[in-house]
Amino acid sequence: MKKQKLSVRLIKAEEIVSALPIFSSFYPSLSKKNLQAFLYEMAEQGYQCAIAYYKEQCIGVIGIWIQTKLYVGKHIEYDNFYVLPEYRGKGVGKKLLKFVDRYAKEQNCIAAELTCDIDEEESKDFWENQEFTVIGLRYQRDLR
Repeated sequence: MKKQKLSVRLIKAEEIVSALPIFSSFYPSLSKKNLQAFLYEMAEQGYQCAIAYYKEQCIGVIGIWIQTKLYVGKHIEYDNFYVLPEYRGKGVGKKLLKFVDRYAKEQNCIAAELTCDIDEEESKDFWENQEFTVIGLRYQRDLR
């Protein structure tokens, strides 16, 4: 993959639907209608996306939230990180992270956090290779 044809940019809230095809790959059980509704609602709550493009095709995405929490202060939280399988292992993920880390520093963030599914060994290996350490467990309860 030629680096000059790989680009990353933060998309505007109104462009968030341009990421629908990749989110559909990541969340195949959600309808495009629901994905779109969720993405718009998330954008209203401060969610942003950085997209990796190769030859103008969306091949990777990372969602981000800028938050402040008592235990860490102002930080960036990565969410919905996904690179199309045929582009994995080619530096796309690292380029996305480098881009959002630079953005986080511009926003005066002092740390980065993420949640990784327990059974995602490939993902856990990736994050550990990016110098992330496990700091706890995240629990969830259904409120319906």
